[in-house]
Amino acid sequence: MIVRLDHITIGVRDLATAMQNFQRLGFIVTDGGTNKTLGTESAWICLGDAYLELIASFNPILTMQVVPNIEPALNVLDVRDAAMLGFGMESTDIQQDVEHLLDADLVTTPPISTERVQPDGEKTDSIMFFPEGKPWRSPWPFLYQRILDPARVFSLPQYTHSNGVTGIDSVAVGVKDIARVSEVYQKQFGFTYYDDGQFPDLNMRRIRFRAGSSHIDLLSSNGNARLQTELDEIGEGVFAIIFSVDDLEKSRAFLVQQGVECIMDAILPGTLLIHPRETFNIACLLKFAA
Repeated sequence: MIVRLDHITIGVRDLATAMQNFQRLGFIVTDGGTNKTLGTESAWICLGDAYLELIASFNPILTMQVVPNIEPALNVLDVRDAAMLGFGMESTDIQQDVEHLLDADLVTTPPISTERVQPDGEKTDSIMFFPEGKPWRSPWPFLYQRILDPARVFSLPQYTHSNGVTGIDSVAVGVKDIARVSEVYQKQFGFTYYDDGQFPDLNMRRIRFRAGSSHIDLLSSNGNARLQTELDEIGEGVFAIIFSVDDLEKSRAFLVQQGVECIMDAILPGTLLIHPRETFNIACLLKFAA
């Protein structure tokens, strides 16, 4: 069963540089440990019951051997400082959830078993599954299941971020065929339909699904230049991360004090966009948590 948004992954060329950049934006960034199976190292930004993961490969050859179709993402990171990879949903029974995806022809590669070594030296086993074998630029979330000792309960540390961010409101996913993707989200993934909205001023349509305490927003372009350009150049996938804040004006004031440029209503109404040059061209928006 898929229960909630677990984390959003951003591939970065240099982990230390990425950590410093997001710390400047007012996030508390912590060491996420290493994944010896994948040849990766990461840092986490914990946000309620989900987290943002900055991830870099310290062994690209191993990463390409283990993760199907990851080479294009590594190639992009040769010329860019960062690139949005995807978002993971927590599963309580990944094998059963994979079976549900068979009817949509999304099962082309088997799940991957991995071992992460936490900063404190503790090991955590997990299983990941990438629909259509795509860990990069996909309209589908990947599935993630931790294999824990029955006596151990996994929980994220809770931090107060200087920028006022309290959680992840939603992950916005750019798609070409919103009707088909929406149908698969409901029938195969079992996501709860929330609402269907039109944004005529922005030339976009949105279909929203509930994912635990967060949302997944499917976006299709009805002439929106930014979204259409991304769909044409790098394909479907995560278009923006929308963070929740308690006071949008206080968050804006903090970022301005840090010398960070922000733009109101640039992508979605009622949101504050951190200028993409501050986030390695990753669209990060702040939204008042109503």
